[in-house]
Amino acid sequence: MVFQTPIFNNPNLSLKKFSNLFLVIIGIFAFAVTLLKSYTMILSYDEADTYLNYARLGVKGVFKIHHANNHILNTFLTFLSSYLFPFNELFIRLPNLIFCALYFLVSFLISKNFKNYLIVFSLLTLNFFLSDFFARTRGYGMAATLVLIALYILKNKNHFKNYFVIVLYTMLLACYANFIALTIFIATITTISIQEITVNGLPFIKKHLVHLIIVAINLLYMVYVFSQVTGEGKPLFGAYSTTFSHAIIGNLYSKHFKLGAITPKISLLIVSLLILIVIFLMIKHFKVMLFTKITLLNFLLIYITAKILNKPYPTQSLLLPYWPLLVITLG
Repeated sequence: MVFQTPIFNNPNLSLKKFSNLFLVIIGIFAFAVTLLKSYTMILSYDEADTYLNYARLGVKGVFKIHHANNHILNTFLTFLSSYLFPFNELFIRLPNLIFCALYFLVSFLISKNFKNYLIVFSLLTLNFFLSDFFARTRGYGMAATLVLIALYILKNKNHFKNYFVIVLYTMLLACYANFIALTIFIATITTISIQEITVNGLPFIKKHLVHLIIVAINLLYMVYVFSQVTGEGKPLFGAYSTTFSHAIIGNLYSKHFKLGAITPKISLLIVSLLILIVIFLMIKHFKVMLFTKITLLNFLLIYITAKILNKPYPTQSLLLPYWPLLVITLG
């Protein structure tokens, strides 16, 4: 009699279980690192400013228009989490830790949509620059999580009855977490709408007209707030005196991969190579490259907005909400 086990009977099932276990171990490790950071780091100036000047004031503070340090969703959730435990650093940071756990869960789920799921999951979760901001009471990690959730829904849209509405409001929440997600929101909704109208015609717009009006009103409010907090004399973080490619690619390389700074020429070379690859792929697979179209439109909007409004290019923590989109696009 030959000794039989499930491993020998079904090696594919065994490999799947092992890979899932490996992903869980990576996720637990990354979350533990974030939790340790949150517990050991003292509050930064920005966190203290968010808590003292906005979150402690309750709803009044949430909608207080002063400067860009008020990340609305983060402020509101920080107010709720610290209401019974004021000045407690763990409870001040608790909403971001919850979003961090949610981010890892959705990273696990969406990575299973790709053949190279281990690489996708690792890129999403083993980003220790992103981990730094999940450990702080800031809106960047929240925005990244909500963007990732929207992308997961879009990737698995056949499993959702009305995926467009869910993506619409999830992306809107991402914008309230941090206004930097506005370009991703506009790029995503525009790309989906064009695709759906091409297939289903104008009835698609009529079906979602009420939701689009609600979102448009929210966007007008956000644009107003953005104009107020980024006006002349207001502190605004970003790169004024560098090229677009170096501001984006250079910061992604140095901050997200922790590999040190690169020169503007190398940044331009990387961007040029990526553009050539994208052009080649889009010629062959234009109809199916939804996430590539969203990514290209997103960065085009960033470039145009910065030029027209004379604003800096986003760098460092401002790039965090873009990270899930880049990983899923390259995946």
